[in-house]
Amino acid sequence: MWCDELLKIANNLLQLNNPIMSFLRKIHSKLCLLTDKQGKIPIKNIIKTYTQNKEDRKRVEKALEAAGIPTGKVIQRF
Repeated sequence: MWCDELLKIANNLLQLNNPIMSFLRKIHSKLCLLTDKQGKIPIKNIIKTYTQNKEDRKRVEKALEAAGIPTGKVIQRF
């Protein structure tokens, strides 16, 4: 579960010495490497990066929706 892994990182004494900005830079760099040809980060890449199972996927999708980012495939009808 990604929550458990996050707690392991938070409680790791070696990791606590790094400032939070270094972790944010690592995450930003990783996401920037996952951009498509237009320079956008596909939602599927974000979900794949931060999930390991269906429960994790639901949590990430819920967080993205709470942030106002659509997660599903939108089919427009004309």
